[in-house]
Amino acid sequence: MNELHALRVFCQVVEMEGFSQAATKMGLSPASVTYSINQLEKQFGQRLFKRSTRRFSLTSAGERCYRTAQEILQQFDRLKNDMSCDFEQPRGPLRVEIASMLSSMHIAPALPAFLAQYPELQLSVSVSDRLVNPAEDRADVFIRIGAGNIPEMVSRPLLQPRYLCCASPDYFARHGRPEHPEQLQRHQRLGFIRSGAAAADDWQFIRGDERYRLAPSPLLSFNHSQSLCEVARNHLGLVYLLDCTLENYLKAGELEPILQEWAPPGAPINILYPRLRDRSHKIRVFVDFISELFAGKSAGH
Repeated sequence: MNELHALRVFCQVVEMEGFSQAATKMGLSPASVTYSINQLEKQFGQRLFKRSTRRFSLTSAGERCYRTAQEILQQFDRLKNDMSCDFEQPRGPLRVEIASMLSSMHIAPALPAFLAQYPELQLSVSVSDRLVNPAEDRADVFIRIGAGNIPEMVSRPLLQPRYLCCASPDYFARHGRPEHPEQLQRHQRLGFIRSGAAAADDWQFIRGDERYRLAPSPLLSFNHSQSLCEVARNHLGLVYLLDCTLENYLKAGELEPILQEWAPPGAPINILYPRLRDRSHKIRVFVDFISELFAGKSAGH
């Protein structure tokens, strides 16, 4: 007897709630399904089903067998997939959800290289800052700021960012460069509004045991970090954002940081995917690619 095949037949009978339904689903004859179940019952020395014309039900041994059979078949399928990964090109749809402040600056520019390496993948990317539970969403992979401890998800840390206060060189030339957080009261502070928040976040500064907190100015707030950077680049005022959002502007010299010794850490950036899919080849290659991408940023952080 092929025990794995018999267990698959048994699970299908349970899930389809009938022998003939399972036979149709699996493309087998009813006699073949009956034979597999009879052989399993002989092997275990116990009845798995209560025979009744009125209702379909499992015995207590059948319930135990079904739970264990599911685990065995899932583990075997993962093993089979894992063993074939080194020889097969990952293919098919891959749905990814990315926090907006990470997409255009860090991830989107790297995707052509990823797809050149894996041309049989069909990548669908949603850029969003929705506060959803990844375990309840339909995406395969999530790249989020925070959201690291979700029981149903595997989470891998990508980067530990910190907050920086910046403005354009022209702004500093006209208004001076603050050397202490208290001096920010005299400056135009542009606010960032997180998704789902009613108002812009306060700015916080930490140096040893010293802590300083103040609110942004009322002049202008944005719920889109790149737009806020564009406004600051055009000399309107200071911004207080995660350094991973500011990276390109800092490299180009369009924004300059101040008070770096006061810069507090932000929420870590994590990549998450459903625990039940932790052996999916296409998920694995994407997670590895993004992890390597951010490892380079961490090294130069």
